Amino acid sequence: MTVTAPLRGIPWIRRIAQAALLMLGILGGGAVRADYPDKPVRVIVPVGAGGGTDIVARLIGRKLSESLAQPVVVENRPSGGGNVGATAVARSKPDGHTLLLTYGANVTVNPSIYKSAGFDPIRDFAPVTQIASSPYVLVVHPGVRATSVAQLIALMKEGKEHFTFASAAQGSPDHLAGELFKMMAGVEMVNIPYKSSAEGLLDVLGGRLQMAFVTIPSAINHLKAGSLRPLGVSQFQRAKLLPEVPPISDAVPNFEIATWYGIWAPAGTPAAIIDRLQGDVRRIVDQQEVADTLARSGFVVVASTPAEFAEFSRRETEKYAAIVKAARVTIE
Repeated sequence: MTVTAPLRGIPWIRRIAQAALLMLGILGGGAVRADYPDKPVRVIVPVGAGGGTDIVARLIGRKLSESLAQPVVVENRPSGGGNVGATAVARSKPDGHTLLLTYGANVTVNPSIYKSAGFDPIRDFAPVTQIASSPYVLVVHPGVRATSVAQLIALMKEGKEHFTFASAAQGSPDHLAGELFKMMAGVEMVNIPYKSSAEGLLDVLGGRLQMAFVTIPSAINHLKAGSLRPLGVSQFQRAKLLPEVPPISDAVPNFEIATWYGIWAPAGTPAAIIDRLQGDVRRIVDQQEVADTLARSGFVVVASTPAEFAEFSRRETEKYAAIVKAARVTIE
């Protein structure tokens, strides 16, 4: 849109023209359109209904619908290990009406373990916000002769026992947590993948496997019953739900790995829309109902800025790529 020279000489016409340009997002670096959103917003969740990611997505989606004054439709696309849903968002129109809400590994890990994930985690997405984060807890069967991470490492280095750990699947975040532990602690143990983390945990409970890296909610009842022993949490601070359990990093310096949720938009989405969405999500997770739901699952609210989330996503992508390469993890 061009304002001709004669019109620029008339102040009131110039002001009207400038206002029109601002509404179109041409001035000021891309302001949000006055009518955004002007139709329902789709939030694609690349996992099945009923799980933790889906529950959080529907909770956030319901609240986001109120703040955007438009329906927010949560759409589950669980095919292809999460790649189908993520790719659909990456290829969507970058207008703020299609978003991806998922656990972090879907975006930061999949491109490293799948020969063709269908998207690039840095190039194809505009990070909106990391919603919340939670550590894993390293648990062992009570029959294991270790009550601390340091003792476990010493047992492994003795070489008298064969150690195995359960994971949800080859290339899953809990599998990669185990691989990172092996690398950083300098020990050997064998991953036994299952169809789900719950199935793997059953074999740890039965003593058929010695250990696993699991989310706090999935283990806490077993920990209270004494059927599992917690040795460490995978963040630098103690977890609120397990205040008596020290960080693994006390014995393995700098060891840190977590499960977390985030929201992404397609690359090219205007910055003003990204900022609007981040601000809305920030207010949503500050609400008591949402904060309590996340806390019960062992999560701590993050609600990072888009810039902070972009940097965090980059670091996570690089970290997991290094783990995958060192462990030679691939999925066809």
